[in-house]
Amino acid sequence: MKRGNAATAGRYKVQGRLGGARTDPRQTETIGAGSDEQNRARAEGFVKMVAAAGEHWPDGWFKGEGFVQPARTPNRTASEETNGESS
Repeated sequence: MKRGNAATAGRYKVQGRLGGARTDPRQTETIGAGSDEQNRARAEGFVKMVAAAGEHWPDGWFKGEGFVQPARTPNRTASEETNGESS
């Protein structure tokens, strides 16, 4: 995890290798949506989530956006989305 420079103040860059091996592809994620303290805590939490997921992005994580909930279908309620029911 690296802290940004003056041009990217308050941002943290998390770097790793997909799968964790030296030969695996490199991945990076930048955390920078809050204060310096918040971003550091978020970056540290993200590092822990990646480790828990076997050195892969956590399920539901989208690069550059974080955890994103799927868009709701206009004809379905939130409880139907959660329960997998259809209209």
